[in-house]
Amino acid sequence: MTNVLTNRERNELFDQLIEDVGKKWLEFLRKLGMPENLIMDQNTTKHAMLNQWVMKMGALDVNRKQLIKKVKHEVFNADERNRDVDSGLESKLAKNRDRAFLLYGFAKTYYGPQWDDIVRNKFEMDSNALHNINVDHEANQEKQYQTLLHWIQKEGFETNYEIGDKLKSWNLVVSQEYTTAMGTQSERS
Repeated sequence: MTNVLTNRERNELFDQLIEDVGKKWLEFLRKLGMPENLIMDQNTTKHAMLNQWVMKMGALDVNRKQLIKKVKHEVFNADERNRDVDSGLESKLAKNRDRAFLLYGFAKTYYGPQWDDIVRNKFEMDSNALHNINVDHEANQEKQYQTLLHWIQKEGFETNYEIGDKLKSWNLVVSQEYTTAMGTQSERS
């Protein structure tokens, strides 16, 4: 008996995930550690995205199925982060996951007039970029996330530490939950 899921079991799992996650799909993929360029590729189906994650992780076995279920739980329980998932991911995916937690946590902390003030005065976002983000993304959470991604790209930040340090320098609250021990070592060195 093998721990690897059959194609039928995989498809059933993926179908159920896609249905369960619904509008939180992008957050789910980010917390799985998927790279942003794969997430935003409009030509890739949801099944194909999940298959790409599996290819990065190896075969889809019962342990990885449990990781997926734990990430789904995290998406619907935003204040929770499961360290079993952190340790079960390949290091590049774990760093992407750390970035997702950092950005979602920051965006959750600041909203409404506070958020507008940060975007205008700290991120110095130009009106065209903000307009494009507002047109391209429907949900407020995704608009905030995309605004943060735009700012990160504009500033040229490569590590979560650079992002966190900049936000802290502005006296903005940044969760300490955004890096794993492995991420801490590799980003600082």
